[in-house]
Amino acid sequence: YERKKWGSDKSGGDSNDCGHGVKTFNGSYHMLCNKGCGWNLTHTTGFHKQFLATPLAFPAALPDTHPFKVLVAKSNGSPPVPPPPPTPPTQLPASLTSNSSGTGASSLTL
Repeated sequence: YERKKWGSDKSGGDSNDCGHGVKTFNGSYHMLCNKGCGWNLTHTTGFHKQFLATPLAFPAALPDTHPFKVLVAKSNGSPPVPPPPPTPPTQLPASLTSNSSGTGASSLTL
């Protein structure tokens, strides 16, 4: 048994993969640190040592050319959001509405 190394999906099949160790999870950009931190909101592997020295300075301490900062600047601070799911109908089908007996019981026609 051999586990897969952490890193970007090289197959290109991951739509959340922004490249260069940056990915979106739950609507936020995350960075990959291969020095034990894994996916995080503050730094990539190359900035691990600086992050340990001054953790409160990150991610602001990343250079403006860092892929994370470039993506944030392009998206006005938030990653692209997928379109919302279709809105369900506002009126229930007749087979699911209350019967006219006044009892509040529902009838279901199959």
